[in-house]
Amino acid sequence: KAPAPEKIDVLAVRGFVARLSRSGLGKSSIARKLSKVRSFLRHAVREGRLESCPADAVRAPRVPKPLPRTMTVDEIFNLLDRIQEDDLASLRDRAILELLYAGGLRVSELVALDQDDLDLSGLVVRVMGKGRKERVVPFGRSAEQALTRWMKNSTKLRAKGEAPEAIFLNLRGGRLTDRSVRRILDRRLRDAAIHAHLSPHALRHSFATHLLGAGAD
Repeated sequence: KAPAPEKIDVLAVRGFVARLSRSGLGKSSIARKLSKVRSFLRHAVREGRLESCPADAVRAPRVPKPLPRTMTVDEIFNLLDRIQEDDLASLRDRAILELLYAGGLRVSELVALDQDDLDLSGLVVRVMGKGRKERVVPFGRSAEQALTRWMKNSTKLRAKGEAPEAIFLNLRGGRLTDRSVRRILDRRLRDAAIHAHLSPHALRHSFATHLLGAGAD
């Protein structure tokens, strides 16, 4: 039976959390139980039975975030090599996924890219990252070939669209959005029979993981 709210103070809440921890309960379970205690005491505050919630001064245990799911090298190659068609959408999608993986780009960085940011001969792209920090990102020949084919074949689309300066466009000529890139990845994962719900950020994590696995610093 739970004690009356008036009899619960900060020390009692801390003791409760300590007992749960000593019992071997996991951090996420302790955090959920503390959340229920906090809700109970805040309700008592609203009813006027307490002046303040004593559980607010007790910090929940830090729950470790699960590591993001990454793709294997074979999955990456399967994802990319499945896109062999020559229609505009396929050329664009291949270029998007090649550059996301080869450069470890965030989706927000990718959709913001303009033609002036891309140096195909030098195999680099200029990216504006978080905090307006600019960096120059190298990419390989596979991405260069995919980008060249997309840029060459999208000339007419650019001419009639609203964002001719953008590298990646929707099929109406507008700049692609983050959400559109996520839909593209979902569709291409299904086409490659990769049964995992992955965000485009998974390509960024896969890029880093594969670099480390190959001996990079």
